[in-house]
Amino acid sequence: MTVGRSILRELCPQRCQSSELEQVLLRRYGSSAGDRDDPKALLFPGDQEQYAVRLVFDKEHALRDAVAGPQLNAPELNELTSLVERELLTPGAPKVGTWTLFAALPVSGYFRFGDEFQILPVPEQAPRPNFLLADHPFLLQFRFAGSPNPLVERMRRDERGTEIELLLSALVANHIRSDRTTVHRWVIPPSVGDPPRVRSSMLCQVGYLYEGSSRMQDTFTTCDDVPALKIVPLEEYHARFGLRSNRELDLPANLGAGLSTYNRLSPPLQRKFMNSCFWLQHSDTVFHASRSASYMALILAVEALMPPPEIGKSCETCKRSVGKGPTQRFKEFLARFAPAIEVFRGELDCFYAIRSKLSHGGGLLRSDRRSFGSAGLEDFEDWQRQFHLHHFVQMAVVNWLFAAEADTSGVG
Repeated sequence: MTVGRSILRELCPQRCQSSELEQVLLRRYGSSAGDRDDPKALLFPGDQEQYAVRLVFDKEHALRDAVAGPQLNAPELNELTSLVERELLTPGAPKVGTWTLFAALPVSGYFRFGDEFQILPVPEQAPRPNFLLADHPFLLQFRFAGSPNPLVERMRRDERGTEIELLLSALVANHIRSDRTTVHRWVIPPSVGDPPRVRSSMLCQVGYLYEGSSRMQDTFTTCDDVPALKIVPLEEYHARFGLRSNRELDLPANLGAGLSTYNRLSPPLQRKFMNSCFWLQHSDTVFHASRSASYMALILAVEALMPPPEIGKSCETCKRSVGKGPTQRFKEFLARFAPAIEVFRGELDCFYAIRSKLSHGGGLLRSDRRSFGSAGLEDFEDWQRQFHLHHFVQMAVVNWLFAAEADTSGVG
C-alpha cells in the first residue's frame, strides 16, 4: 500500500468523532506519538518510522485526514475498517452511566427528564455529611450509546455526564458540581479516643465511594419509594438568598423547559452555552482559593455568550475600531439578559467595577493577599458579593438560553 495514501473515507465513510477514532487506533496498536515532522499529526503506533496510521489535524484540532503508514497493508486496512464500523459507526446498546454529584443542600427526592437522565439520592449505606454547610452527594444517572470498545464507551459516558452536569450547574441553584479530577489533598482525620486525640494529617485522593457503587449499568435505578423533588415557581425560586428558606435541594419550574430548549439549539450554540456553564460552575469551585479568579470566571461566563464585536470603521489616526468596546458590549448584554429586580441594581455597578479592575491589569483583589477569614467583615462582604453575583450571572445565562432559540441573530 502506498505510504501517505488517504484512507479517511475508508475508515470513516460517515462522520465520526476524531477522539473516538483515536481510542480505537490506540487500543489496536497499543501506543501513539506526535509526529516529529508535523505538530498537527499523531502516529499509531507511536514509532516515527514504523507506524500504520497517521492522523492529521487542522489548526482547530479537527480531523483533516488519515493516511497510510509504512506498516499498513491491505489486509490490515480491511481489519481496521471493520473494527471502526463495529466499535464506532454501528449504534451500540444503550447504557446508563451513574455519577456522584454534589450540591449545597441535601437531596432526598428524584427528578426524571424523559429517557435522558434522572437525579436521585445516594443509597442508605452511602456516606453523608453531618452538618448542613457541606457538599451533599446525590446521583446522576444518564443514558448514552454503548460500544464494544471500553475506551470509547468510557469517553462517551464521561462526555455525556459532563454535559448534563454543566447544564444542571447553570439551570439549578446550589452550586452543583462533581470531582472530575484524581488529585490528592492533605486531610485531617477525625480525632479518636477519650479524651479525643489529634491524628496526623494524611495525603488522600479526592473522591467519593461507597459499597455497591457503580459507574455504569444497563437500566435506570427505580425510584418507587423516593419522593419527587419539589418544583418551585420561578418568582419564589429566584427571590431566595442563602439557606434561610429551604433545607433540601429543590428545582426551578423552568428546568424541564430549559433542558428541552438546550436540546433544540444548534451545535455551535450548544457549545457556546456549555462554555458559559463551565465558567459559571468554575466560579464557585475556585472561590475559596481565589476571589479574583472566582470573579473572573463569572466575567468569562458572560463573555462566552456575548456576540462578536461589530465589524465597523477604524479611526484614520490610531487605526483602532470606532465600534463598541468590550465594556460597552458587556453592559449591553447584561442590560438585555440580567434580571431587572431591585436587589440586583447595586450588584450590576459592582460587577462592572470588578470586571474593570481585573480585566485591565488592576491586579488581585485585596482579599487574595490574605488567608480566608483573616479580614473579618471584608471576607464576609466578599463571600456575600460573590454569592449575589453568581446568582445574578446565573439568571442572565438562563435568560440567554431561552432567548437563543427564538433570536439566534441577536446572540451571536
